Amino acid sequence: TVLAQQSKNNKKEEVTRSEQCANIMRRLYSIEPLLAENVGARAVTFCSETIRECSNITTAFAKAFDLHQMRQDAMAASAAASSILSVMAELSSRSNTTQSQYFSSLLREFQRISELQKS
Repeated sequence: TVLAQQSKNNKKEEVTRSEQCANIMRRLYSIEPLLAENVGARAVTFCSETIRECSNITTAFAKAFDLHQMRQDAMAASAAASSILSVMAELSSRSNTTQSQYFSSLLREFQRISELQKS
């Protein structure tokens, strides 16, 4: 999803939700890296649960949700998780290589999910 954002020049820029997630994570890392990793882990967990819920057709019918909307939500969750994990892998590598490798591994999994959603 694309969102409008006012820039300093009073010019509108289009920013996706996943880009906003990445920007928030970068900002958190600049303030408090440990907090950023905790927030990132919770956000990625939420994205994972959203994808799982949206991929369950039984849930879709039980809740009378629009299947198209559920697919869009799952794709947005995959993109958000990928953005968050990309920043986490990049910025955690400065302090913890093992954690960075873990985030990179999760990132590849979410990127694969994203690829499968597009097909």
